[in-house]
Amino acid sequence: MENTPFQKIGFLELCPTDTADTGFVGALLVTDQQGVPLEFKCTESIKPNPTQRILYGEKMKPHILTKLCGAPLLNLVTNKPTILFVSQSAFLDIRNEIDIPVLFIERTTNADPIDPNSFSKQSH
Repeated sequence: MENTPFQKIGFLELCPTDTADTGFVGALLVTDQQGVPLEFKCTESIKPNPTQRILYGEKMKPHILTKLCGAPLLNLVTNKPTILFVSQSAFLDIRNEIDIPVLFIERTTNADPIDPNSFSKQSH
């Protein structure tokens, strides 16, 4: 049996803290290749004020995802992932900040969960 390196898989998520989608919490879970949790970190609540929303415009969410959540959380964990799955395509910008593969997978409309062709993937 070939000796393969131990893989650590990261899952990065941004969760709204309210129904108005005005506050966010970033979370990073690192597991082993069997899905056993190794480490979990999350940010404090991030709530941009109206001025920041105007100044950043459409770039606000990618900024929160990469600069305020993703990169800081990845710097905090001691179990560094060898691959990172992200929950939103805007997280793909984090690839400019880190040296590991980043993958975003989403189910296409009316996807069949059994059919692997019913999913689209983006990597950066």
